[in-house]
Amino acid sequence: MTERRPAIETKSSQFFQLQPQKLWPLVANLKRIGEWNPRISLSGTTAFNAEIRVTFKDMLAARSKADGPGRIVLLEPNRAIAWRIRIPFCLQIDESFVLTPEADGTRVLHKVTCSGLLAIVTRPWLYRFTANYLEAADRGLEDYVKSIDAQHLMAHRPKKRPKPPSTRKDI
Repeated sequence: MTERRPAIETKSSQFFQLQPQKLWPLVANLKRIGEWNPRISLSGTTAFNAEIRVTFKDMLAARSKADGPGRIVLLEPNRAIAWRIRIPFCLQIDESFVLTPEADGTRVLHKVTCSGLLAIVTRPWLYRFTANYLEAADRGLEDYVKSIDAQHLMAHRPKKRPKPPSTRKDI
């Protein structure tokens, strides 16, 4: 069976000055994704083929949230995770994060693909939606990593020592 080409494929790439094992918990812990991604939250177990719950936030003006079942379709710890949302015979959405180590950190490839009849019929709208979604998610991840770095630096910053009391006596 040959794989069909998706109607829409949107992807982005970001670089972080963190090793993959430090970045992995942010993209693979389903509960944490909702902390940094303003457009989606996930729940369930991070395990290959596990059923998960996907909630889109601020998806449509008429409906603030839409949710449904999904499934983890790729899981390679510290390297890649992908999940799939599917409406049989109508729409399939795959989202993935692939972490690639580089000399000074990690490159993250974030990709969303859409296929099926609804993807073809709504292609212009869905393309704009996925592009905006990726932009918001990537900005959210970047800001979250910066805030974690700032918290980590503050927690590990050496405390200022109080000055010892003066032993000098004025006569």
